[in-house]
Amino acid sequence: MKIFLDNLGCDKNRVDGEKLLARLIASGFEQAFTAAEADLVIVNTCGFIQPAKEESIETILDHASHTKVAVTGCLSERYLDTLQKELTEAVVVAGLSDKEATYKTLIDTLSPQQPTLPAPPSLTRALTGPVHSAPLKISEGCDNRCSYCAIPLIRGSFVPRSEQDILSEARLLRKKGVQELLVVGQDITAYGKRKGLPALLRKLTRLSPAFHWIRLMYCHPLGVTDELIEVMTSESRILPYLDLPLQHYTDKLLKRMNRHYTGKEAAALIRKLRKRVPSIALRTTLLLGFPGETETDFRNLYSFVKDTEFDRLGVFAFSPEEETQAFGFKNRVASSTVKKRMDRLMELQNDILYRQNLAKVGSIQEVLIDGAEGDVWIGRTRHDAPEVDCRVVVRNCKLVPGRFYKLKITDADTYDLFVHGYSHSIVPGGLFVTS
Repeated sequence: MKIFLDNLGCDKNRVDGEKLLARLIASGFEQAFTAAEADLVIVNTCGFIQPAKEESIETILDHASHTKVAVTGCLSERYLDTLQKELTEAVVVAGLSDKEATYKTLIDTLSPQQPTLPAPPSLTRALTGPVHSAPLKISEGCDNRCSYCAIPLIRGSFVPRSEQDILSEARLLRKKGVQELLVVGQDITAYGKRKGLPALLRKLTRLSPAFHWIRLMYCHPLGVTDELIEVMTSESRILPYLDLPLQHYTDKLLKRMNRHYTGKEAAALIRKLRKRVPSIALRTTLLLGFPGETETDFRNLYSFVKDTEFDRLGVFAFSPEEETQAFGFKNRVASSTVKKRMDRLMELQNDILYRQNLAKVGSIQEVLIDGAEGDVWIGRTRHDAPEVDCRVVVRNCKLVPGRFYKLKITDADTYDLFVHGYSHSIVPGGLFVTS
């Protein structure tokens, strides 16, 4: 039986799905790389906010119209009893907290004659994305308890993985061909508190063979310490890139969100980062329409974004999630107002991004090639994480996926940089450089 894993949501969810898939492969199943060739599709769902829930259900029903479907992930973990009763289109609906039970349920349902195998080491994974770029999850759960967030209800309290386990999985990923390592978790800065993450990152940079890029994702502002900044400045393999979700700028909203910092403190952190790491790219996420958000609050946030000029920015609308503290908050903002604010903020950010991209025309950028789309190659600079950031579109070249090139940017638009033609030479370590 061929199994296709359809991962929805974040990289952390992807890691869980890849570990489940690896175990099924070890039990005699075969990995399918498209849904069309699969006998079974496992939909690894997201349940963070309402749009993610809706996407998960739509994806399940779409796959179920063509083949057998099994469901796991955050949505099924949170609403397990309800989905097991009502989602009759799925042959299996399983949670994620008890991974052993999920595995056995799949085996018993799909292939009762197949013996279940002992659990392999937690580091075993079947990669579902490009083999040159992969996330490495260093922890599970979260203790921040932001008032709007359902993640602790789904994933539980913060639990760090052992350093030995993390390094062992990193070595295996590198042997599989991974060149770009994305360090992920619900809050990676909580790892080992002040000194734990910097120490872990130094050890990751010293693995042999080495990763070329190590990218830091999901960093809580309060956890960005001087020690972490020092690692970013002293270790060349740690990219000058930080995913720093700020959520808002207005103090009263940050307080109600349980973020534990002020707008001025967030601005001061950004100034420090840009002073200490001049080449840094800062990505942030902002939450609009939180209960009580006024037009004045939005204007203050708008001015903050305009003055700060984030390198990468995403926005999402408040979603009232059952059992979270904010679910009962009054003074909700009309959805039409939230949409207008989101549109205005993204229009501003697009103007900022367009100017930033135009400034790169004529520059030489190190680019990781992800693959081909039609007759062009698609890659990313060190300032761009997979799937969520900008791209480099390369024409009239013969390139190799998973390789790094030095490329001259010849044109730009809001989300893409463009390269037209090149000549190259190979340098030690597999790095390709244009002449």
